[in-house]
Amino acid sequence: MQESHAGTNGSILQVNNNGDFTPDKTAIGITKGATFSTNKEINLSIRYAIGKGFSSSPNYSKDGSGKIISRNWSWRGWNEAIKGYNGGGVKGYEKYIQTMLNQSRTPKPSNY
Repeated sequence: MQESHAGTNGSILQVNNNGDFTPDKTAIGITKGATFSTNKEINLSIRYAIGKGFSSSPNYSKDGSGKIISRNWSWRGWNEAIKGYNGGGVKGYEKYIQTMLNQSRTPKPSNY
């Protein structure tokens, strides 16, 4: 939301803004240039971020062919997921997100 100004200049989380499309997004249902409702875009953005929090360790075939026969996936955490989601566009992005989380408050009826 920081980069896209919460949707004032395009999509709310930039998951599919011009220049932000990458082929790995097709696995979660994003196609280049598609537009989504705000609800759908937030859902897709969260799913994409989750994927960035995993690392894989491939197991290679023992016959020397170099073929990957399986992968072991491990969760590195939300900080790494957000860092990967940003893709290096904003230095320290994950720290900005953590600050927002730390400073957020549970709303009360008086807030509305």
